[in-house]
Amino acid sequence: MAENSPQPLSTLISAAAVLSGSEQKTARSLDIATVLKSRLARTHEILQQDGFDKFSEVNLEVLQYITAKESLRLVEMLQSSLDPDDYALSSPGSSSPLLGTRDLSYVRTLFSVIFRWGVAPLLTEFELIRPGRQAPETGEPHIIDLTERELDHEDLPLVMLRLLKLPFGPTDLRQTWITSILSQHAVDVLTPCLVVGWAPKPMSDSFARHAKEVRSLTIRFINVLRPHEAFAALGTILSSIGTKLRGFPYVSRACGYLLSNQLRRSDGVHGLCSAVFGEDLEEDDVAPLDKLEHVSKVLSTVPASATPQDYYRFIIPRVLALLSSSSQQIPSSHKRAAAFTLSRMLSATFQHHVITSGILLPILHTPFVSPSAIEPSVTPQEQSPHLTPIEALQTLQAFLLHADPSPTELSTLLTPIAPEIYTLFCLYRSSKTADPNVRESLNVLWNTWGRIVSSPDAIDGLWKVITGCCGNWELGLDGFTLLTTPVPPPSLSLLAVSELEATSRDDVDINANPFNLRPDPPEFVAFLKTLDRKDVSSEIFVRLLNQYRELNDGDEQPMRSLLYLQLILQMQTQLSTAVLSKPEHVLSFVKHALGSEPPPSTASARPVLKKGLGIKDLRIVEEDTSEAKDSDDEESDDSMGAKDEMQVRGITLLLSILEANTDLSPQNTPDLDDILISLNHLISHTSPTIRQLAREARLVLTARTASTSAAASRPKAETESSYATYQKALKYLQDPIIPVRAHGLQLLRELVSRPSMTPASQARSDDWQLDPALLPGILSIFLQSIQDDESYIFLNAVQGLAAMVDGYGKEVLRGITEVYLSGTGIGGSGAAAGSMEMSKQELDSRIRVGEALNAAVKRCGGALGLYVDILIPPLQTILRSPHLPTTLRTSALSILAQCAATNALALGAYTANLADSCVELIQLESVAAKSRAATKSNEEPKPSDNADDDKTNAGQAGDPKQHARYPDLMDSDPTTKSAKVAPLRRTALHFLSRLLRSHIEILYDSRSTATGVLKVTLKGVVTTAPREDIPLLLLKRAEVVLGYVVATDEDSVARVMARETLELVEQYKEASRGL
Repeated sequence: MAENSPQPLSTLISAAAVLSGSEQKTARSLDIATVLKSRLARTHEILQQDGFDKFSEVNLEVLQYITAKESLRLVEMLQSSLDPDDYALSSPGSSSPLLGTRDLSYVRTLFSVIFRWGVAPLLTEFELIRPGRQAPETGEPHIIDLTERELDHEDLPLVMLRLLKLPFGPTDLRQTWITSILSQHAVDVLTPCLVVGWAPKPMSDSFARHAKEVRSLTIRFINVLRPHEAFAALGTILSSIGTKLRGFPYVSRACGYLLSNQLRRSDGVHGLCSAVFGEDLEEDDVAPLDKLEHVSKVLSTVPASATPQDYYRFIIPRVLALLSSSSQQIPSSHKRAAAFTLSRMLSATFQHHVITSGILLPILHTPFVSPSAIEPSVTPQEQSPHLTPIEALQTLQAFLLHADPSPTELSTLLTPIAPEIYTLFCLYRSSKTADPNVRESLNVLWNTWGRIVSSPDAIDGLWKVITGCCGNWELGLDGFTLLTTPVPPPSLSLLAVSELEATSRDDVDINANPFNLRPDPPEFVAFLKTLDRKDVSSEIFVRLLNQYRELNDGDEQPMRSLLYLQLILQMQTQLSTAVLSKPEHVLSFVKHALGSEPPPSTASARPVLKKGLGIKDLRIVEEDTSEAKDSDDEESDDSMGAKDEMQVRGITLLLSILEANTDLSPQNTPDLDDILISLNHLISHTSPTIRQLAREARLVLTARTASTSAAASRPKAETESSYATYQKALKYLQDPIIPVRAHGLQLLRELVSRPSMTPASQARSDDWQLDPALLPGILSIFLQSIQDDESYIFLNAVQGLAAMVDGYGKEVLRGITEVYLSGTGIGGSGAAAGSMEMSKQELDSRIRVGEALNAAVKRCGGALGLYVDILIPPLQTILRSPHLPTTLRTSALSILAQCAATNALALGAYTANLADSCVELIQLESVAAKSRAATKSNEEPKPSDNADDDKTNAGQAGDPKQHARYPDLMDSDPTTKSAKVAPLRRTALHFLSRLLRSHIEILYDSRSTATGVLKVTLKGVVTTAPREDIPLLLLKRAEVVLGYVVATDEDSVARVMARETLELVEQYKEASRGL
């Protein structure tokens, strides 16, 4: 039968079964050549063809090549025997194809034989005979013995043309069973096609024609493959260039060209990822780094035929589409590769970084900063995608989710739109009907940005949020929309003001935002707290302080100032010490908040007590500032204005700074000197809160100054232990815990205490020498501590001052006395007598210093005589000064009484004068009981009626009936100057009784000498002093006055004390007569 005569389909299938070795009748032998000869003979027999006898004596390689050629001829015959409509791949609903599964398996085997025994040997042969080939560097080439025929360089092109024409019809390519089988052998088909079709030096004209045709058919064949199949085949060929295709270096350029063409297909990027990672959706989300780098390299390489601008403008939207796609059919490894590639393009080390950033970032950012679409700057076919804000948000989230964590990249992506993200996050959080997925996406993006970006980027982004660079967004049913109108500034509405006025002070929520401030201060500061970035919070805090100070000076934007103030207060409340990492900036705000002007004191608000009536006394109805306010309520009045609240915040902030930065002191920080001056003014403020905070801050600064001064000059070796104790005490004094501060005072007291005179303590005192330069600082600390409201601190300070007087004598006592006299107008310590008023705070300070003097006098004992000239005259002057508050005069008299009880002999020449002053005071200021009875019978007072008028009248030295109506005037008005109050008389009686009792003891315990000198033993020490008797006339006068007080005084305590003093007068007389 002729060779080209048509054969029935069944005959061809039988021949295919025989040639592929699938027929059971095929001879089986261990000799491959025998098997091949048998198959070829059987195939020729089935096809009724002759001419096989000439191959009976050829070798195995030739038999394999002949088998491949017969297989190719048989496949061509199969194709020609089938109509294209018959062998087209069946679609759903079509009739079954003529070729079954078993038949196709025969054909697949034939194709395997074609490529293994036909194409592969020809490719090796082509490498050997190609002009300009490179000799192999190592090893010997594998040469197939084809000596039975003449080598021809056109054999390979002809075979490839026959293979490539199989799937093509007259005009176009049809998806047939041939196409399906060839796609499985894409590498085997494309490798020789690239070698032939892109050969640089044609061997002949016919070879050039064949190569051109092969190149055209190769491009058509690649386009019919699915993108991932094409990428997989080309990638495999590229990887084999260094081994199998080492002699064809130009294949690499051909593969690059074809890969670039594949990327331009609509799903080319997705196909590349599918070829590298596969398409299995159930696969683990683990993308090897080498594969990610391979995909990134392929996508980032600019083809030689395109400019970088045009290529990246085309490829970046395709890569971004993998991330923006909401389809669940895209494996996560593909998104991982897309994110990895875009990250490399955004990297500053990338060659075309500027171009890629200019293309990618506008696509992602424009939906947030402009309601219009991105203006296309490319051809209409390659327009950039127009993402909606929701799509852009989802793309950003997918990008950051699948990319490697990089602060620089995240800052590049999110910092330009960080204010918008925060605004949208707040908008979604405030809406209960908003999409929870979008809300969570915004939350993740905002928190991730705040934690990862660098400090400068975080600070700039957060400051843009504060200044309102966020756009005006509206939340609707289909998502959020950026409006073209600007953000309306916060305004002070009348409704909000009326609601605030209707709300009581106790019901005000400090986290409320009635003026709709943007950003909401509590929420914004709460976010800063979750970041836990002290450097960012501190810088934001400093900026807020500076901006608030500038706006507050101009007072042009009240709502903006209110926003800054609320943020400052919230940061100070929620972040505590996190905002104190830059103390030098914060101290400038503290200095501004405290100011340098002295605050108003209570003295300016209290009327001056004077004799006679003034114009203000003609007022019929007084302004009622408080209802039924008692003495306890007066001290607890702590109403503060806005400026006072800022001062409280400033001092609290100052204490926090000093606690967080132990090396700050006025010595190395000039601002603290100005702040210390302001604190000295604030300790007399009307607000108890400000006074207490100012005292605490001043004590810390004083201790810090003393510590720095002591550290400037290191002590000698013999004073090392005392210096260490001193530094330890100063450290404790700066602690906010009260017991710790008290322990610091105790250490200072032990440091200044004079040790006992035992040999062991004397030896210790030699090693415990205190530097005299430290004494002023210690004295200042004790004087400030006695003003503390905590009794634990106050008592330790009092004992410390007493110990200093005991250890260091006159100079310390003189300093305490000067503080006690300050502001009284005595001894050049203040204004002239009667020209000033003393406030409650000033009076309280003097009383506390008086307690210290009292303790110091008690501790002096027999050595009191050394200090009487320093102590007695100023106390006597205070006692005789009617312009001073009666409470202060009572305090001075109590100190004198302690002097008399401690060492009456030390009073010396002052004894008679002091006793006479007390007797005269009792006589003049006594209030008879009958006045009280008459007052009760004639007019029953009401405590709540005209209390202010009654208090003013009671302060006048006129009618004693007015004093009888208010026996507790000193308790209700401590600054009263009325001498008719009972405590003053009681103290005078107490002084007389102490003086008389001490003299009686001295007279009984002493031995009189002829020279009029007394020898008395006081606390184990024999004291000799001139005898100073109380004059007889003074005693007689005292008996009369005391008897009158016993009989008539309205105060029962004064009457009892007068009776006891009268008895002591009688005992003194008996003792002086020697009875």
